[in-house]
Amino acid sequence: MIGLNKRGQVTLFIIIGIVMLMSIALFLYFKGIIAVGEEPEAISPELMPIKNYIDMCLEDVSRDGITAIGLNGGYIKFPPEIENNPASYLSILPINALKLPYWWYDGISSIPREDFIISQIREHVKDGVKDCVDFSVFKDFDIEEKNELEVDVEFARNGVIVRADYPLLIRNKLNNTQSELSEFSATVPVRLKQVYDLAREIMEKENAENFLEEKTIDLITLDREIPTTDLEATCEKREWRLPQIRTKLQKLLRVNLPYIKIEGTAYDEDAYVPNPFGDSTFNDSYYGYHYVWHVTDLLYPDTHVSFSYDDKWPLVLNARPSNNGILKSNMQRGGDYLSFFCLQLWHFTYDAVYPVKVTIVDDKTKEHDSYVFNYAFKVSVDHNQPFRENFATRVLEGTDRPTSEEFCDGYGKNILIYTDDNTTAEPITDVNITFSCGRYVCDMGQSYWMGLGAAAGIEKKFPYCVNGVLRGKREGYEDAQMFIASNKDGKIYTIYMNPIKEISSYTVVKHPSSNPNIEGEFNWRL
Repeated sequence: MIGLNKRGQVTLFIIIGIVMLMSIALFLYFKGIIAVGEEPEAISPELMPIKNYIDMCLEDVSRDGITAIGLNGGYIKFPPEIENNPASYLSILPINALKLPYWWYDGISSIPREDFIISQIREHVKDGVKDCVDFSVFKDFDIEEKNELEVDVEFARNGVIVRADYPLLIRNKLNNTQSELSEFSATVPVRLKQVYDLAREIMEKENAENFLEEKTIDLITLDREIPTTDLEATCEKREWRLPQIRTKLQKLLRVNLPYIKIEGTAYDEDAYVPNPFGDSTFNDSYYGYHYVWHVTDLLYPDTHVSFSYDDKWPLVLNARPSNNGILKSNMQRGGDYLSFFCLQLWHFTYDAVYPVKVTIVDDKTKEHDSYVFNYAFKVSVDHNQPFRENFATRVLEGTDRPTSEEFCDGYGKNILIYTDDNTTAEPITDVNITFSCGRYVCDMGQSYWMGLGAAAGIEKKFPYCVNGVLRGKREGYEDAQMFIASNKDGKIYTIYMNPIKEISSYTVVKHPSSNPNIEGEFNWRL
């Protein structure tokens, strides 16, 4: 029995030891110290203060840059095309003290790419660490830089991992020993990747569905103080002034836009909502039925999204018909026996363009810190209809922009393209298909018979692009092109080809304008 007890105790100690080793390994893994396929750099105890010092500096500079990315809509430094163009950003404070770049404005889609954001953080860290580090604080060491600092940035599930290759030659003045140190790392526990993905999905959904435009049109048409289409039995002409209408619409936007909620994110369904007919909660109110927006199938239970408009921000508002900012009704009188009866009629349409600020707040949890991400875009209404056509897509310069080959061969969405004759509506094969997005041009191949000859086209993965240009080319047909979005799987487009007919034998005749029925010979004169 004594032997069994001893063996049982030994087994228990072994199990405890294994659990402790696994716990340590998991801790190191989540701290970003262990990397698959890499051996950690062996560091002597006397060098640990130097390593810790640089690691802390690396973390401080990285956190500063990541915070700036969130405050500035994906930017740390603004490129010249934004810095020098006041139309490309929203000025939050007076005298352009804080610029928030638009992700869509005036027909231009300008969403910063993920690799561009990474390059911004990388360059910020490279510049910031040099200013942060002061080797003179280590009196007992001479520290020499062997090579330039190189930085790698990785978006992880619950944080941003920043690794630095910073080769240092370290001489100990006390014992004349020499050592080398090069590997440094820091993890900033914020979910920048998840927040950025949600922000981009909201922007792309808005471009596809015009959700903000539809709500703006609702606010205009449902408010009794803003004239749209109506009639009134009176002989007194009705009149409105555009400045008062603009002020009213600004108030409606400021009050109502914050009620827009993203389905799957965190918001209070039981929050109090003012109701002239009694108390109401958000879930039971008009907003609960019409202002909850389905953007993504993913759930963000720790993330809040808010939309806002400020009265001090611009609002371009035009009304048709109007004369010098005055809108008037048209009067109709009755017939002989009803000459005393007057009817005022009016029908006005509006153009409205204004900025919206989107703020995404990711709450602090045990796994990650809180994070705030802002960006802005314009809402555009033309003649009481949404108007969000993208005329261009800005591709920002970054240090790691992919080549056309890398862009075209990267991850994409499955898209089906049919190729038809525009005059006969019959399918045609051997149409050369290309796809352009910004400066990238992808050869997608030729159309072929599909469905046992019932259709012609191609089906393959297209690179991700919100506003790409699809082009078709085939001998005997005019070149064709159309705008498509390759941001979702399963989209279907048809490109119609206009046939070209050669005419080799023809006669030119003339008809006198006095008698077109007479046909005569046409004489060519130089």
